[in-house]
Amino acid sequence: MMSIFQENHGATAGQLVLVTSVLLSIALLSSCVISYFRSGLRELPGPLLARFTMLWKVWVHIKGDGHVVYQNIHKRYGPIVRTGPNSVSIGDAAMIPNIYLSGHLYLKSSDLARYSIRRDLTTLIHKERPSEDTKELFSLARMELMRQNRAISMEAGELKRQREDLTRSIDTTRRVFNHLDDLEKQALEAQAE
Repeated sequence: MMSIFQENHGATAGQLVLVTSVLLSIALLSSCVISYFRSGLRELPGPLLARFTMLWKVWVHIKGDGHVVYQNIHKRYGPIVRTGPNSVSIGDAAMIPNIYLSGHLYLKSSDLARYSIRRDLTTLIHKERPSEDTKELFSLARMELMRQNRAISMEAGELKRQREDLTRSIDTTRRVFNHLDDLEKQALEAQAE
């Protein structure tokens, strides 16, 4: 078969391998460039290799210390980190409203559905039931926001109490210094007489 191709086109096996390698390299490079510039994800920070290929993510999980690596990349890059051409890692529960309540419906990967224990248990956002899951998610996000607001109002109440205590302490200190001034004046008047 090779000899027929060689007779008709004049190409050797080495040349065919070279042409095939070049075409595959161009296809791979094109795929990487498209992944890098994909809208929506290009502005997210993350490891450089993760912008182009899933090899970074695969390597992290093969090493077995993914939990440590993910904590470190969140410390370095922030609460949302690009971990692959089409994947991100969210490291802060407070980001839930930013992701899911921004008017867009970010669906979880369909790969997660196969990890369900039972058919009626689904991931947080499931493609077959986005409206039901979105309601649950809105509820979770609302509870998180209420918890944060309650913590802020408790902090504000504590700050107000501390300010009142400080004001009382300053007033007491002023009274003490005024009393000391009066005693000094009386002592000077007594010496002058």
